[in-house]
Amino acid sequence: MILARGADQCSFFQSIGDLSAGRKGTRWLLNIGSMTSRNQAFWTSRSFIWLGLACAAAGMFWAARRVAAIQRWSVASGKVVASKLNRASGEDDGYVYSASITVRWKVDGRDVERVFDQWGSSSSLARYQAIVDGYKVGSETEVRYEPSRPSSAYIEAGYTLNFFLFPMLFTVFGLAFALLGFFILKNLKS
Repeated sequence: MILARGADQCSFFQSIGDLSAGRKGTRWLLNIGSMTSRNQAFWTSRSFIWLGLACAAAGMFWAARRVAAIQRWSVASGKVVASKLNRASGEDDGYVYSASITVRWKVDGRDVERVFDQWGSSSSLARYQAIVDGYKVGSETEVRYEPSRPSSAYIEAGYTLNFFLFPMLFTVFGLAFALLGFFILKNLKS
């Protein structure tokens, strides 16, 4: 990423130095690769804005759906029928771990069973072993499920960072992307 000033170009860090030193009257535009025309920068800024706003809206929708799950979805007591630590080959001759917890609960007299693997995966064996150890086969756990689609369910649903982390990140990065687009657009017009 290069910031361009008039016809001459400077590095990103020099540009930040000029900005922090308070040099005014200089027109700044974002130059991605060989993009130097104002028209390209204008459309790039618009793309950043729309893509960023779309990501932020999706993150907020995702978070709203999780709030609805906590507040309005039905609650059942589920029984853990399987608790499995998964291991797959990863990069650098290491392994990537994940946890799969199978829970069964009753809705209107019929059994519903679902495998929950909502914790993602990483190289941290201890993290996923702790998840598996926390869901022993035969133990009870709370399940929140959508009444019209009982297979759409969550365990560990609550107002916690883990439950809202990905929707929050999606929203924050979307807003940051949109703000970058607005910044580029504003500097094109000045």
